[in-house]
Amino acid sequence: MNTEIFKTMKSRSDEYMEKWNALKVAEKNALDTYGPYSAEHSEACKLLSDFKEKNKVSYNNGQCIAYRAYNNYKNGIYPCFVVDENFYVDSDVKDFLDTLREAEVETFILTCKSTALMENIHWLVEYGCVLAETCKIIKYSEYCNFEHLGLMFRVNAVDKNCGEISKDE
Repeated sequence: MNTEIFKTMKSRSDEYMEKWNALKVAEKNALDTYGPYSAEHSEACKLLSDFKEKNKVSYNNGQCIAYRAYNNYKNGIYPCFVVDENFYVDSDVKDFLDTLREAEVETFILTCKSTALMENIHWLVEYGCVLAETCKIIKYSEYCNFEHLGLMFRVNAVDKNCGEISKDE
């Protein structure tokens, strides 16, 4: 797995949050020191608003789902790459899979139990995944380990004899 995309996402997000938190502290200090109607507080609020407008860390939902799955794996919550949430629109699936492909993730396990599971499976297959097998996965917790039912997907449909399999074959 190539983790650079996830490291970049974390670095950009951490940098953004550090600056955001510093501006929030300055805004709170201006409020506490000068009051809500002061020029100082107004300026601090404007700086906060300007920062938010100019410095958006724009990761879409699919990228965020991929990052959370990576983070859970990296932190030992799951022993492999597990997605335990729902995709809401098919573009989330595309963005999620684009991120996994860039990170060279070969398989993942889907464990969500939502009523939209069937739709999610169809979207994943539509974007080139193959349902490899049913499985059980352990979620590790400091209090108790939980077994979840899952579906293992291969990110890229590959036939060992023929190379990539297209959707139409």
